[in-house]
Amino acid sequence: MVCYQKIKLRENTMQDKAMSMETRIINAAIDCIEEHGMEGATTRVIAEKAGVNSAAINYYFRSKDRLMEQVIATALKNAFDWEDFKSSEDMNAPERIVDILDQLTEGALKYQRIVRALFYETYARGNYDTAPIVSMRAFFTELIDDLLERDPSLERDSLRNAMVQILSAVLLPGMLLPGLLEGIGTLDLADKDDRRAYIQQVVSKLL
Repeated sequence: MVCYQKIKLRENTMQDKAMSMETRIINAAIDCIEEHGMEGATTRVIAEKAGVNSAAINYYFRSKDRLMEQVIATALKNAFDWEDFKSSEDMNAPERIVDILDQLTEGALKYQRIVRALFYETYARGNYDTAPIVSMRAFFTELIDDLLERDPSLERDSLRNAMVQILSAVLLPGMLLPGLLEGIGTLDLADKDDRRAYIQQVVSKLL
């Protein structure tokens, strides 16, 4: 999603070689999902992208389901990694949340099929007890704590309610349902300047 970056392959030891093969397959699976969607990311297609045979996927992951679990874990780790938001560590609370939401939205729009894969269980079955949902809630709860430390004048309950409104206004059309408001307004969240101005406007009204 957001800050999805391919895992660096290491080739120094036998253990590293095994790990590099696993990461190569995971990266291939992520690419296939983004290119073909979950349905089109078959074991054969993933194996071809990774440059291995289908048996290698079963060898390293035992099943496609296990591989998909690792894909989701990798995508989540990259999406909600605080290390990716160090550039805004010295900003005040409003600037910090604008920067983080801008990066999250940019990544989500860039990897829309990965986002759909992450939230497929929620979309299809209404299951909100999934790793992506849990990770997202934990991330934004931690962000609330981060903002409170930056600005002691903020009140926790008010900030929590403001966060719900901000996330609804930004992440719903920007990450979860990017085509939701198409044709209604002129906002183009794919345009960096439009996106950042919109996020700043939302945050300024609520913080």
